Amino acid sequence: MRVASLLVAAALLVPVALPAAAPAGPISDARQLTFEGKRAGEGYFSADGTKMIFQSERTEGNPFFQMYLFDLETGDVERLSTGVGKTTCGWLHPGGEKALFATTQFDPKAEEKMQAELEARESGQERRYSWDYDPTYEIVETDLKEGGYKKLTDARGYDAEGRLRARRRPDRVRVQPARLRPRSVRRGGRPARAPAVLLHGHLRHG
Repeated sequence: MRVASLLVAAALLVPVALPAAAPAGPISDARQLTFEGKRAGEGYFSADGTKMIFQSERTEGNPFFQMYLFDLETGDVERLSTGVGKTTCGWLHPGGEKALFATTQFDPKAEEKMQAELEARESGQERRYSWDYDPTYEIVETDLKEGGYKKLTDARGYDAEGRLRARRRPDRVRVQPARLRPRSVRRGGRPARAPAVLLHGHLRHG
Protein backbone atom coordinates (compact mmCIF):
# COMPACT_ATOMS: atom_id res chain seq x y z
CA MET A 1 0.00 0.00 0.00
CA ARG A 2 2.84 2.32 0.92
CA VAL A 3 4.63 1.48 -2.36
CA ALA A 4 1.49 2.23 -4.38
CA SER A 5 1.11 5.60 -2.68
CA LEU A 6 4.69 6.49 -3.49
CA LEU A 7 4.20 5.54 -7.14
CA VAL A 8 1.09 7.76 -7.39
CA ALA A 9 2.95 10.67 -5.78
CA ALA A 10 5.87 10.23 -8.19
CA ALA A 11 3.51 10.17 -11.14
CA LEU A 12 2.01 13.51 -10.07
CA LEU A 13 5.48 15.08 -10.13
CA VAL A 14 6.20 14.07 -13.74
CA PRO A 15 5.78 17.12 -16.07
CA VAL A 16 3.08 16.67 -18.67
CA ALA A 17 3.55 18.18 -22.14
CA LEU A 18 0.61 20.45 -22.94
CA PRO A 19 -0.24 21.74 -26.41
CA ALA A 20 1.19 25.22 -27.03
CA ALA A 21 -1.41 27.99 -26.89
CA ALA A 22 -1.82 30.03 -30.05
CA PRO A 23 -0.32 33.53 -29.67
CA ALA A 24 -3.04 36.07 -28.95
CA GLY A 25 -3.08 39.51 -30.60
CA PRO A 26 -5.48 42.15 -31.91
CA ILE A 27 -3.88 42.30 -35.38
CA SER A 28 -3.72 39.57 -38.00
CA ASP A 29 -2.39 39.47 -41.56
CA ALA A 30 -0.27 42.59 -40.91
CA ARG A 31 1.80 43.91 -43.81
CA GLN A 32 4.59 46.47 -43.63
CA LEU A 33 3.98 49.45 -45.91
CA THR A 34 6.99 51.72 -45.33
CA PHE A 35 10.67 50.78 -45.30
CA GLU A 36 12.63 53.99 -45.92
CA GLY A 37 13.96 56.47 -43.37
CA LYS A 38 14.75 56.45 -39.66
CA ARG A 39 11.09 56.17 -38.61
CA ALA A 40 7.57 56.62 -39.96
CA GLY A 41 4.17 56.85 -38.33
CA GLU A 42 0.66 58.31 -38.12
CA GLY A 43 -0.58 56.74 -41.35
CA TYR A 44 -4.19 57.44 -42.33
CA PHE A 45 -6.03 56.00 -45.32
CA SER A 46 -8.09 57.99 -47.79
CA ALA A 47 -11.86 57.45 -47.82
CA ASP A 48 -11.63 55.17 -50.89
CA GLY A 49 -8.70 53.20 -49.47
CA THR A 50 -6.37 53.90 -52.40
CA LYS A 51 -3.96 56.31 -50.65
CA MET A 52 -2.34 56.83 -47.29
CA ILE A 53 -0.93 60.00 -45.76
CA PHE A 54 1.92 59.50 -43.28
CA GLN A 55 4.87 61.25 -41.68
CA SER A 56 8.43 60.03 -41.99
CA GLU A 57 12.02 61.03 -41.24
CA ARG A 58 13.56 60.45 -44.64
CA THR A 59 14.20 63.87 -46.22
CA GLU A 60 17.92 64.47 -46.78
CA GLY A 61 19.24 67.27 -44.60
CA ASN A 62 16.15 67.31 -42.38
CA PRO A 63 16.08 65.06 -39.29
CA PHE A 64 12.42 65.79 -38.56
CA PHE A 65 9.16 64.29 -39.84
CA GLN A 66 7.91 65.40 -43.24
CA MET A 67 4.50 64.58 -44.73
CA TYR A 68 4.12 62.02 -47.52
CA LEU A 69 1.35 60.61 -49.70
CA PHE A 70 1.51 56.91 -50.55
CA ASP A 71 -0.43 55.68 -53.59
CA LEU A 72 -1.33 52.12 -52.61
CA GLU A 73 -2.23 51.16 -56.19
CA THR A 74 1.00 52.28 -57.89
CA GLY A 75 3.39 52.21 -54.95
CA ASP A 76 4.45 55.82 -55.60
CA VAL A 77 5.37 57.99 -52.61
CA GLU A 78 5.17 61.78 -52.91
CA ARG A 79 6.28 64.34 -50.37
CA LEU A 80 3.50 66.83 -49.63
CA SER A 81 5.43 69.16 -47.31
CA THR A 82 8.18 71.61 -48.21
CA GLY A 83 11.06 69.65 -46.70
CA VAL A 84 11.73 72.44 -44.19
CA GLY A 85 10.81 72.29 -40.51
CA LYS A 86 8.63 69.64 -38.87
CA THR A 87 5.25 68.17 -39.75
CA THR A 88 2.66 65.97 -38.07
CA CYS A 89 -1.01 64.95 -38.01
CA GLY A 90 -1.83 64.42 -41.69
CA TRP A 91 -5.42 64.09 -42.91
CA LEU A 92 -6.96 63.45 -46.34
CA HIS A 93 -10.21 65.10 -47.38
CA PRO A 94 -12.95 62.53 -48.18
CA GLY A 95 -13.26 64.03 -51.65
CA GLY A 96 -9.65 63.08 -52.37
CA GLU A 97 -8.55 66.50 -53.61
CA LYS A 98 -6.90 68.02 -50.56
CA ALA A 99 -4.80 67.20 -47.52
CA LEU A 100 -4.30 68.90 -44.17
CA PHE A 101 -1.31 68.66 -41.86
CA ALA A 102 0.52 70.64 -39.19
CA THR A 103 3.87 72.19 -40.06
CA THR A 104 6.56 74.52 -38.71
CA GLN A 105 7.63 75.58 -42.20
CA PHE A 106 6.78 79.22 -41.41
CA ASP A 107 9.11 79.30 -38.40
CA PRO A 108 12.02 81.66 -39.22
CA LYS A 109 14.26 79.42 -37.12
CA ALA A 110 13.16 76.18 -38.78
CA GLU A 111 16.43 75.53 -40.61
CA GLU A 112 18.43 76.51 -37.52
CA LYS A 113 16.54 73.88 -35.49
CA MET A 114 17.13 71.30 -38.21
CA GLN A 115 20.89 71.92 -38.14
CA ALA A 116 21.00 71.79 -34.34
CA GLU A 117 19.22 68.42 -34.34
CA LEU A 118 21.53 67.03 -37.03
CA GLU A 119 24.59 68.07 -35.01
CA ALA A 120 23.13 66.55 -31.83
CA ARG A 121 22.55 63.22 -33.56
CA GLU A 122 25.98 63.22 -35.18
CA SER A 123 27.61 63.80 -31.79
CA GLY A 124 26.19 60.50 -30.56
CA GLN A 125 24.29 62.23 -27.78
CA GLU A 126 21.76 59.81 -26.28
CA ARG A 127 18.29 61.21 -25.66
CA ARG A 128 14.95 59.61 -24.93
CA TYR A 129 12.40 60.04 -27.68
CA SER A 130 9.70 62.53 -26.76
CA TRP A 131 7.21 64.54 -28.76
CA ASP A 132 8.11 68.18 -29.32
CA TYR A 133 5.12 70.52 -28.93
CA ASP A 134 6.79 73.21 -31.02
CA PRO A 135 4.83 76.49 -30.58
CA THR A 136 5.33 77.37 -34.26
CA TYR A 137 3.16 74.52 -35.60
CA GLU A 138 0.34 75.73 -37.86
CA ILE A 139 -2.23 73.72 -39.83
CA VAL A 140 -2.09 74.07 -43.61
CA GLU A 141 -4.20 72.80 -46.46
CA THR A 142 -2.67 71.68 -49.75
CA ASP A 143 -4.24 70.77 -53.07
CA LEU A 144 -2.99 67.34 -54.14
CA LYS A 145 -2.91 68.36 -57.81
CA GLU A 146 -2.07 72.06 -57.76
CA GLY A 147 0.11 72.12 -54.66
CA GLY A 148 0.59 75.26 -52.58
CA TYR A 149 -0.14 75.79 -48.91
CA LYS A 150 -3.07 77.63 -47.38
CA LYS A 151 -2.52 78.47 -43.72
CA LEU A 152 -5.63 77.63 -41.68
CA THR A 153 -4.28 78.66 -38.27
CA ASP A 154 -2.06 81.60 -37.47
CA ALA A 155 -1.27 82.01 -33.77
CA ARG A 156 1.75 81.18 -31.66
CA GLY A 157 1.21 77.86 -29.92
CA TYR A 158 0.98 74.21 -30.89
CA ASP A 159 -1.79 73.81 -33.51
CA ALA A 160 -2.29 70.28 -34.87
CA GLU A 161 -4.46 67.16 -34.73
CA GLY A 162 -7.42 68.48 -36.73
CA ARG A 163 -10.22 66.13 -37.75
CA LEU A 164 -13.46 66.27 -39.71
CA ARG A 165 -17.02 66.19 -38.49
CA ALA A 166 -19.52 65.94 -41.34
CA ARG A 167 -22.46 68.32 -41.45
CA ARG A 168 -25.04 69.46 -44.00
CA ARG A 169 -22.88 72.06 -45.76
CA PRO A 170 -19.79 70.37 -47.25
CA ASP A 171 -18.84 73.67 -48.88
CA ARG A 172 -18.21 75.29 -45.49
CA VAL A 173 -15.49 74.01 -43.17
CA ARG A 174 -14.51 75.34 -39.78
CA VAL A 175 -11.17 74.34 -38.34
CA GLN A 176 -11.02 73.53 -34.64
CA PRO A 177 -7.56 72.06 -34.05
CA ALA A 178 -6.01 70.75 -30.89
CA ARG A 179 -4.20 73.70 -29.37
CA LEU A 180 -1.55 74.00 -26.72
CA ARG A 181 -1.49 77.41 -25.06
CA PRO A 182 0.18 78.62 -21.85
CA ARG A 183 -2.00 80.47 -19.36
CA SER A 184 -1.32 82.63 -16.35
CA VAL A 185 -2.78 81.86 -12.93
CA ARG A 186 -2.37 83.55 -9.57
CA ARG A 187 -0.28 81.84 -6.93
CA GLY A 188 0.12 83.50 -3.56
CA GLY A 189 -1.51 86.62 -4.91
CA ARG A 190 0.95 86.98 -7.79
CA PRO A 191 0.63 85.92 -11.44
CA ALA A 192 2.53 82.72 -12.23
CA ARG A 193 3.08 80.61 -15.29
CA ALA A 194 0.93 77.49 -15.28
CA PRO A 195 1.49 74.35 -17.39
CA ALA A 196 0.17 74.63 -20.90
CA VAL A 197 -3.39 73.48 -21.50
CA LEU A 198 -4.18 71.09 -24.36
CA LEU A 199 -7.59 71.55 -25.96
CA HIS A 200 -8.61 68.73 -28.29
CA GLY A 201 -10.63 70.06 -31.18
CA HIS A 202 -11.79 69.01 -34.59
CA LEU A 203 -12.60 70.08 -38.10
CA ARG A 204 -16.25 70.33 -38.84
CA HIS A 205 -18.55 71.49 -41.59
CA GLY A 206 -20.56 74.62 -40.81
